[in-house]
Amino acid sequence: CLSDVDLTGFYEIIADDKIIKILHSSLQDLQIFHQESKLLPRGIIDTQIMANFCGFGFNVGYSNLVEDIFTTQLDKGQQRSDWQRRALSSKQIEYALLDVLFLREIHDKFLTILTSKKRLSWYFEEIENFLGRIFVKKDEAMFKDFSFRNKTPNEISQIKNLILLREKWAQKLNIPKRHFLKDEMLEK
Repeated sequence: CLSDVDLTGFYEIIADDKIIKILHSSLQDLQIFHQESKLLPRGIIDTQIMANFCGFGFNVGYSNLVEDIFTTQLDKGQQRSDWQRRALSSKQIEYALLDVLFLREIHDKFLTILTSKKRLSWYFEEIENFLGRIFVKKDEAMFKDFSFRNKTPNEISQIKNLILLREKWAQKLNIPKRHFLKDEMLEK
């Protein structure tokens, strides 16, 4: 939020395990919620993780799921627009609404698939592991998603230092770390 809004109630909902929150590709959102509130998000459903267990592939995008399941194409033109500029345009507001509109239906469909394939417990195990990993503060946890194969010890050290520096600056600027510096750029 760009204004001085009290988000305490919102963060309490995010941390309430009795209230189910359905997100897609939730990693950065959850990290920001945790960083800002110091509360652990609970009751999280991530449709991207569910999609993997349902046979839609690893890291499938929300718009691809909407197109595959509902044969509806989403206009992603506003994705990279200036979201800090106020007032938001009507196109930005429409984009934001469409970006969550299908989440409940996707969740319900995936729940049916996972139940019929007897994979629901697999999903719940994975989401618990996922949530546990993203809130670990240890430096080594930040390095696990990077390949250090064929790198010299000096290159590995430099990449790890860049990862830590990116984390620090992203937190200081209150932006997702991948918006500050993409993973691919760190490994080059």
